[in-house]
Amino acid sequence: MPEPDKRPVTMEELLVSSLAQTDALAKLLIEKRLISREEFMQKVSEERATYQKLLNPTRNEHCSLRRRRHYEMLSIKPTANV
Repeated sequence: MPEPDKRPVTMEELLVSSLAQTDALAKLLIEKRLISREEFMQKVSEERATYQKLLNPTRNEHCSLRRRRHYEMLSIKPTANV
């Protein structure tokens, strides 16, 4: 088995790879009728808004979103005083 390429990856290569994977996955899900194009576009819009808040947050929004994402990753429901 050949040794993996250990050179640094550029941001452009990372972006192209990520876009290609996302595009392929979306097309497969839509082609197999597991989701509709409209459902996909709605979810992309929702996620874009979330990421925009993470990139340009007020201090309280940033902490709240980061904490919420952390709970989602751990499948924990936050309590009212978190």
